[in-house]
Amino acid sequence: MEVLMSEADNSGTFRAPLSRRSLLSAGVAGSALLITPELLATPAAAAVTDLAHLPSQREIWRDVVAMNHLGPRYTGNAAHKKFTRGLDAELAGLGLKVEHLNRNALTLWEPTHAGLKTEHGTPIEIGATCRWSATTRPQGVTAPVQFCGRAEGSSFFSGDPSATEPLDFPIPPEVSGKIALVEMPSIPIPFGQIYEGLVKGFVDPTHGGPIPAVQPYSPAWTTIESRLPSGYEAKLRAAGAVGVIYAWTNGVDDDAHGQFRRTGTEELPSCWVGMTAAKKLRALADRGGSVTLTIQAKVTKNVPTATTIATLPGKSDEVILLWTHTDGMNAVEENGAVAMLNLMRHFAKVPPAERNRTIVCVLTEGHFGGSAMADNWWIDARPEIAEKAVVALAMEHLGCREWLSDPARNIVEPANRPDIAWAYTLGPKDAPNGLVPVMLEALRGSRVARTAVVDRAAASITPATYLWNKGKIPTIGYISFNTYFLAEARNGHIDKLDPAQLYDQVRTLGRAIEVIDRTPRAELRP
Repeated sequence: MEVLMSEADNSGTFRAPLSRRSLLSAGVAGSALLITPELLATPAAAAVTDLAHLPSQREIWRDVVAMNHLGPRYTGNAAHKKFTRGLDAELAGLGLKVEHLNRNALTLWEPTHAGLKTEHGTPIEIGATCRWSATTRPQGVTAPVQFCGRAEGSSFFSGDPSATEPLDFPIPPEVSGKIALVEMPSIPIPFGQIYEGLVKGFVDPTHGGPIPAVQPYSPAWTTIESRLPSGYEAKLRAAGAVGVIYAWTNGVDDDAHGQFRRTGTEELPSCWVGMTAAKKLRALADRGGSVTLTIQAKVTKNVPTATTIATLPGKSDEVILLWTHTDGMNAVEENGAVAMLNLMRHFAKVPPAERNRTIVCVLTEGHFGGSAMADNWWIDARPEIAEKAVVALAMEHLGCREWLSDPARNIVEPANRPDIAWAYTLGPKDAPNGLVPVMLEALRGSRVARTAVVDRAAASITPATYLWNKGKIPTIGYISFNTYFLAEARNGHIDKLDPAQLYDQVRTLGRAIEVIDRTPRAELRP
């Protein structure tokens, strides 16, 4: 998708022009709604409102383009601060009360150069840097490659009880003075097994077909580095290693490029590579070859950041809580903030007498900020919000098209359909109907997106789970996953988003807010 982009202006209003091609794309029409028997069986709902004050598809897409044009917005960097300042100004301009919960706890790690080459100077492509990795001198560190094994086993999502236990992964004594090579296969996620019997509705207006039995191989989020022994890099360093390379043995090269990884530590310089580089490095290790690894970064301590809390008063102090985060590395992470802003542009124009409940928007800053920046700290700082909240609605990763990795051919390609959006409903088992009916009613007007409504899933794959686990707020977590949602790219992967689908999902979220607003508290949070 060809897009002409401009930066946000000084007023904080995010606007950018669209090219002719983008305007044509933004005008794609939805097709007739197809729904599952479960959805057809729900009681007749009140007429779906038209969300008359919601900005147009073109206007909302402009906001996404402008956000993406800022570049990667890692917690606390210049682009992230510019984005959050704009959001705050817009929300305040709509009449919301905007407050900040401030912190100065973040260590900002910004890579300036990463390189890997053989002893003969031949470059080897790095798939991704490790956030908070140790750095090297400008000339890098040169050492032989030592194969340390392949981390094989079940992932957290497999349902295997042993998946939470550390792997038996001994460190070979031969690693002293060398750069460790650790192979990490990607593991498909068995969605069909995880959610068997829990999918209460599947809305697919355009393509039909069942929910996939498994999520395809992808470096994005299906490796098992979390099962490495505790303090693994510290143990490598104690054994004499001078660096470490993590290798996706079945991670498609284009899919591996730019993926966000949390594995870095101050113990060793580190990086990740895709499957082609993995084969080269294993061959080097087998013959005793050497590589030069260079990792340089700008490290800033105690960077100030803030969680934004924006309040739109209603007729009562009961709260509908909207949650998302503001940091991200592309057009997907995190466009939920754009959705939230545009929803507030609508609801701020609805007369207060027609809004039964207060809407509180929480936009957290630290999703990718490291261990010191947990998303849920604001609940302790403002417990009254959680106490008054009737329902929370979390929104992330809107407009995503599905792309599939094929390790056998080393390619990632479009599936020519929307990526599934998972609407996880989390809450007390003694609620009369739970939140499933709320989401099913909101989806009655959907025309483009594919959405699976999941009932109280124990393995809900969404950060919104903390709203229920920590705050005990009944929660709908609306989110989609794909091969690129954590990956940097020169165009921010905006070509993989569909403006019509994103708009359809924003409207669904708006209808969900309306349904929640008119539903008695006893049916939502007994």
